[in-house]
Amino acid sequence: MKEMKRILCLGDTHHRDTWKDILNKEDITTLDRIVFIGDYFDSWDIDYHTGIVNFRDIIALKNLYPEKVVLLIGNHDHSYLYYERCSGFNPAFAPTIHDELREAYNNNLIKIAHEEDGILFTHAGLCNKFRDANAGYLEMHVNVSEGLMALYEDNPSAFDNQGIDPSGDTQWDSPIWTRPRSLNMHGEYDGRQVVGHTHLRSGVTNIDDKYFFIDAIASKEYLVFEDGVPIACKLIENDNISSKEEALGGNKEV
Repeated sequence: MKEMKRILCLGDTHHRDTWKDILNKEDITTLDRIVFIGDYFDSWDIDYHTGIVNFRDIIALKNLYPEKVVLLIGNHDHSYLYYERCSGFNPAFAPTIHDELREAYNNNLIKIAHEEDGILFTHAGLCNKFRDANAGYLEMHVNVSEGLMALYEDNPSAFDNQGIDPSGDTQWDSPIWTRPRSLNMHGEYDGRQVVGHTHLRSGVTNIDDKYFFIDAIASKEYLVFEDGVPIACKLIENDNISSKEEALGGNKEV
């Protein structure tokens, strides 16, 4: 009997170690992939020393399971890598965080995009105008994710906030900056997209089985694909279990 393929998707951590509880509840041996959607740093309520230790623990997990664990770059991580400041940027800790992220990037432990089973994983999503503006890179590669990684390596400033909207809510903004409204209207990918970046009141949210918004780890929510079927999950502390909802349907407004 063929084993079920399982992809665990974790939203923006922002110093939180909730991912450890999630992995304790989900049998890691049954997971084919564990995708962190990026934004490991900057928190309004958890100190930076804790955040740095948490990131080191995430890197240790990646080193322990190098093929299973995927670590993506978010706009907050990019801001420390290239000093493109965004909300929450902490100048006092910036040199330390920069060094942590730079070492991880240089060792191929973190990257800008991941793609498998017709799903594109980026921090914020790929929109049409950004794709058009960088078509030369993207069309040179078989996979969109490979094109995005090559572009980030050669021209990371292409991923800066474009300055049209401070929050990045335009179709010209990059896959670490664009927002759900723009992605829902102007997304450009022949398949599904899984993103974080923007916390929605609806928690883990599915739009038309095409866009999955997972910036919900603060409320202990996450997403699992089981043989391609998306399932929204939530930790229930009192019961010490992970509660699985039914297959994630939707068309929730964003």
